[in-house]
Amino acid sequence: MPCPAKTFLTSSTLTEIKSILKPMGTLIVNILPLKKQKANLEKVMKSLLSHFPVCIKMQMSYEANVVVSCLPYSLASDNLEDTKQLILQRAEKASNDLGIHGVLEYLDLTIVLK
Repeated sequence: MPCPAKTFLTSSTLTEIKSILKPMGTLIVNILPLKKQKANLEKVMKSLLSHFPVCIKMQMSYEANVVVSCLPYSLASDNLEDTKQLILQRAEKASNDLGIHGVLEYLDLTIVLK
């Protein structure tokens, strides 16, 4: 798997990254699981979720890579659909502001809790 590098996913590296994030910070990881896509993605998600209580997985239906945003704080599990809709609304505004209309119709966004 070319991205992320194995050293990036070590427990010590993820612990250090989490320790330097500000309270409302986020870790953004690009995952490119070329071979054994499902198994490699699950392995990376397991590593990330062992250090972060929430990871938001985003994948375009026509792309191989997956972008994951990990948060150092928890989200209320009874409010995940509202949170997802808020994220999608903000992403749509940003994409429209950048002039890349309609790109989000191919986005699969999943909020994963520890």
